[in-house]
Order: sequence, then structure tokens, then C-alpha cells
Amino acid sequence: MALVNDKQYEKIWWLAQHTNPGDTFFNDPTMAFALSLESHGPLDFVTPSDFTRPQQVDDLISSVTRHRTRYIFLYPELNQSNCATDNLKLFRQYVAKNYHLARVVSRGEIWQRNGSLGMDQKAIGGNFDSNHRVGS
Repeated sequence: MALVNDKQYEKIWWLAQHTNPGDTFFNDPTMAFALSLESHGPLDFVTPSDFTRPQQVDDLISSVTRHRTRYIFLYPELNQSNCATDNLKLFRQYVAKNYHLARVVSRGEIWQRNGSLGMDQKAIGGNFDSNHRVGS
């Protein structure tokens, strides 16, 4: 797999250590594809613009609930609505109520569903460092 920069590496490394192929993940189709993660929503990602419609948000919340989506990626712009109507308000409220912040990465935050268990940290062995080495 080719990664363009350290920022991508940090996010994909963390997700690779905390997920297995087939786990549920939403809002970063590139990472989902690279790690074979499932996104069962009616859309692959949301935006803070009118591109994401209210009905899509309702359908997304229903799908994320039904499939108990384990991780959701939120990039900073999702908290900055540039539209007269805020179509993501209910989505942000849903995430805040049903998820907790699992990891801050350079381009956003990874939120984990409350009550979902992470992989055994002993099996992971080590932490990310700026030299891209695991463990030691």
C-alpha cells in the first residue's frame, strides 16, 4: 500500500491496529477500502454543506444504529456549518451521545461506539512514532 504522507500513515496505522476486515467504519472511504472495513450507510461520507441532505442524515443515523457502526471519523470542518441550515446537527448529536473520542489524528478524530470493545492492546505491541516504527 502506498501512502502519500505521514498524516495518512498515522490514521491508517491506528485503524489497522484497532480493526479487522469487515468491521464497521464510517466517513473515510479511502481508509475503509484500504482496510476492508464496511460502511453500511446510504452514503460514503458527510459534508458540512447542503450536499448532505436531511433525509440522508436520518437514513445514516438509522443505518449506523442498526449496524452498530464501531468507528466514525470526523474531520474538523464537520463542526463548521457554512449553510443557513445545519443538516449535520442531528448527526453530531448522535455521535456525541453514542460514541466517545478514541483517537485524535492529524486531520480529525476517530470516535468509537460506546460499549464496543477494542482489540487486545497486548496483541498490538507498541505505539506509533514519528519514525513509522511499531513497538520496541
